[in-house]
Amino acid sequence: MPPVGDGPIEEWIAAIKGEMGDDWDRMMLGVALSSANPWHYRIRALELMQLYGPPLSTDLLVKLARSENEQIRAKAADVMGSHSDATTRDSLITLLDDSDRAVRRKACEALV
Repeated sequence: MPPVGDGPIEEWIAAIKGEMGDDWDRMMLGVALSSANPWHYRIRALELMQLYGPPLSTDLLVKLARSENEQIRAKAADVMGSHSDATTRDSLITLLDDSDRAVRRKACEALV
């Protein structure tokens, strides 16, 4: 996949992804899914996946929407707004009852 932008950061990330080959996908998924990682690392992995792959699957987003961490649940809800299907819709409806107001707001926004 070509770089998203034409700046040095995008070129650097594209070069790293190229060097890593198939390991890129495995590592990005591992960082995003591991609750041992700080929430901001996990969100950064999701953002990199949105831009450079691997594609965010419905299964991954639904799994992240069940995370113990509210920032991860909010990010999953946010991304689900761009990955609309019956499964993500059901997950977003469930998130409307989340204990965290930011998660509920992201779920509302994604449903709209």
